[in-house]
Amino acid sequence: MTSPRSAKVVLRLASDRTKNPLADSGPDSMTRQAGVAGAGPGIRQERQQGARGQAPEMLSLRIMATTDVHANILSYDYAGNRPYFGQGLAQTASLIAAARAEVPEAFLFDNGDFLQGSALADLAAHDRRKRVHPVIAAFNALSYDAATLGNHEFNFGIGVLERALQHARFPVVSANVLRERGPGPLQDGTFVPPYTLIERALPDGTGRMRPFRLGVLGLTPPEILRWDREHLEGRLDVRPMLEAARAWVPEMRRAGADLVLCLAHTGIAESSGGLDSEGLATEIAAIPGVDVLVAGHSHLVFPHRAAALDPRIDPVEGRLAGTPAVQPGHAGSHLGVIDLVVRRDGVGWVVARAQVRAISVSEEVAGLSSGLIRRNAALLRHAVGNDHRAALAWTRKPIGSTGRAMSTCFAQVSDVERCV
Repeated sequence: MTSPRSAKVVLRLASDRTKNPLADSGPDSMTRQAGVAGAGPGIRQERQQGARGQAPEMLSLRIMATTDVHANILSYDYAGNRPYFGQGLAQTASLIAAARAEVPEAFLFDNGDFLQGSALADLAAHDRRKRVHPVIAAFNALSYDAATLGNHEFNFGIGVLERALQHARFPVVSANVLRERGPGPLQDGTFVPPYTLIERALPDGTGRMRPFRLGVLGLTPPEILRWDREHLEGRLDVRPMLEAARAWVPEMRRAGADLVLCLAHTGIAESSGGLDSEGLATEIAAIPGVDVLVAGHSHLVFPHRAAALDPRIDPVEGRLAGTPAVQPGHAGSHLGVIDLVVRRDGVGWVVARAQVRAISVSEEVAGLSSGLIRRNAALLRHAVGNDHRAALAWTRKPIGSTGRAMSTCFAQVSDVERCV
């Protein structure tokens, strides 16, 4: 049996590589650093030709993911008053567009820590106007399929978070953040739904479109109760991530999930044996029934080329305890792409083959023209343009003056005045 091309195809960006997107560096030039990249010629045709050699009881699908975006939308550094290169959704959008051009049925998810981290988010958190939160507007514009909650979603309090989520046109899930604790995880009253089922028609080996249900489970660091105690004490509770996942994954199967993806806002521990919830990705990936996992929280990239101390980790192929897994950096620095071939084994669908990549935005976007990048982020600029201009005005507003020379050379270790 020949493997389908969709499991092997390498993400290609358009060949428009004539100008550095940072060539224009005026105050609003970040709007020229986000555009749409198309797939390389013939990719969809190759995929269709490969599928014809695939058995009817096999399907191929693509999962894309971001994590720890931290409100970096228009690739702009508000503190430094300059554009960013190599991060921000305005540039990640080029990779998303290319991946979708190759596989139109691709799924797109975010793994948490999206509502905090830039002046754009700070201003939105203190803005009483009833407008859509800029990060939610950006996710809506890019047609995200689902997201989970990270720890930083709670930094501004429950009210800010709830107001932001009410405008989301995609489900936000977390199985272990609770409004009310029950006798067991399945009896808990969760803050947001614990999981969602996304049904999509996928092509089989004959070209026929077949319904497929992807179950998406969310997990949030329990430390939120300590880190944001002033906002959450007496209002929310949490369960350990492993306890919640072990209970909900079988329930998702019973509810009709053909495959289970876990959006786990936790990192990948370097060695085995620890149960620190800031590095539980491998333990979660080892839970029976978890088919695919997206990790995050630590802002690192996986897969990678470094050696792993934990024998359950394959850093080159992108496997945690044998499960395909990706961790796509932070601030839109990478797009996680997992290409799967699934087959029916008589009872349900199982992963037959997988290719995992964390694609670097800086490496892929560097050669694209500013016009092409700009076109790909047009929807983002339209969605958050007013918020961006408000954030610029806010951060550029003088707050005082001094005639004394000051330096921040040792700001991390001493008072600023001692550096003068």
